[in-house]
Amino acid sequence: MKKLAFITTLNPDLELDLRQSSLGIGYLSAAIHRERPGRYDIRYFTHRIRRALDEFQPDLVAISSCSAYFGLARQFAQAAKARGLPVLVGGIHVSMLPESLYPEMDVAALGEGERTIVRLLDLWEETGAFPHDRLREIPGLAFRAGDGALVRTEPVTHITPLDEVPFPDRTLAPVHKHAYMFTSRGCPYRCAFCASTRYWPGKVRFFSAEYVVAEMEELLERYDVSLISFYDDLFCANLARLKEIARLMDERHLTGRARFTCNARANIVSDEMAEVLRAMNVASVNMGLESGCEETLAFLKDRVTVEQNREAIETLRRHGFFVSGSFIIGSPHETEEQMMETYRFLKESPLAITDIYVLIPYPGTPVWDYALQRGLVAPDMDWSRLTYVGGINPKTLVNLSEHVSAERMCRIHRKFVRLGYRKILTSIPFHPYRIDLLRTGVRMVRGALRRRTRRVLGRLFGGGSDASAI
Repeated sequence: MKKLAFITTLNPDLELDLRQSSLGIGYLSAAIHRERPGRYDIRYFTHRIRRALDEFQPDLVAISSCSAYFGLARQFAQAAKARGLPVLVGGIHVSMLPESLYPEMDVAALGEGERTIVRLLDLWEETGAFPHDRLREIPGLAFRAGDGALVRTEPVTHITPLDEVPFPDRTLAPVHKHAYMFTSRGCPYRCAFCASTRYWPGKVRFFSAEYVVAEMEELLERYDVSLISFYDDLFCANLARLKEIARLMDERHLTGRARFTCNARANIVSDEMAEVLRAMNVASVNMGLESGCEETLAFLKDRVTVEQNREAIETLRRHGFFVSGSFIIGSPHETEEQMMETYRFLKESPLAITDIYVLIPYPGTPVWDYALQRGLVAPDMDWSRLTYVGGINPKTLVNLSEHVSAERMCRIHRKFVRLGYRKILTSIPFHPYRIDLLRTGVRMVRGALRRRTRRVLGRLFGGGSDASAI
């Protein structure tokens, strides 16, 4: 039996990153076990990678990474190469920007990977390597030719119907009382800042209501979960399917056995939708509200207005939901006064939980193209600049604003964050997310202690911020 190590890059100090194992890896593992049963011992790792590689001694390493941690993905690949291991890489970053593929990475799987990973494993078993002439026969790949030039094969064909994809393999990591599901791939909208809609191009694909309820039933029966969060870009995109999910839940006596959270969009929220979600026992609805300034909102996303944002909050609150919202400041032409319009909107809105971000130019998005034209980003850059934890460093912030300095942007962001904290503190004792409070608190304390320890050791001896991950 061959040993395959899946690695996901994340920040070991960020509690949200540690909360749940990657469902994307779970889908890949399930596909391998179904198509090539009994041939692979698959393990999943997120940190202390050198030790994990030495102890597990895999035959092959596959790394998944978002943009913010792609520099860390390179360090993982280097650790694998130092042990003579072949390295596959996938995930949203390399799919959106394959030209960022590093020499330590043998081949990249672009986009949907369930079929691709099986074909790559078959090739590796047959040849013991990834010969370039054979890689050219597999859709959805990128690799470096002998002269270093990037080679891309034809795009991968999406799986349809989506029910052909097996349930994700949840044996790779513990499943807690708060579990996660995907019930679709893609989004009918194309917000300027969102890479996900470019990662899943074309028409939205839905798992059927039968598939969704069956997976839900597995989580309830096998893992005894009490809260399930639907992580779809837009879970509420298809009202008819929602109604069928609610009907099947009732038919199978699942209604009321768990609570749910999901994502919606202000312009599709209605009383009818809210009634269906309540019938499913959805307790919390999150929306990407983005801005309380009409002009900024129009830049960030299409077919929604500030008034629709306000009405959606009121509708959902009227039906008894906890309503959460995310906001983005720092658009190129947004002034400080326009940011304060968003601040006032946030202050006046009865939101339970809020997330406030400074606009980040992710590869594959129009915002990335804008930043590239201004020379603020590059295909090979310090990828850690595309995220921030516990605050923003004005020295590393990719500041897209043409009106507000990086230093001032950081102060404005802190003002928003303080307001968000006040809202969370008043709502979290009653919110379904309170189930995560103890584990979240412990991890946050551990993360703070690790960061402090590394800062001290760094001042004394030198060292990088990713030491705990490597």
